Amino acid sequence: MRRKKLVTVTLSQEVLDWIDKQIKNRTFASRSHAIDYIVAKFMEEKVKE
Repeated sequence: MRRKKLVTVTLSQEVLDWIDKQIKNRTFASRSHAIDYIVAKFMEEKVKE
C-alpha cells in the first residue's frame, strides 16, 4: 500500500457535492478515497500521452 500524507484542499461546492453523492452511492469509501482515485486515474492518462 502506498504511504499517504495528510493534505488540505479547497474544492468547489459542485465538486464536493458530486464526490459526496458518489460516496452515498458507494462508488468511493470516503472523500480521500475519491480524490486519490481520481487523481491517480488522471496521472495514468497523462502517462499515456
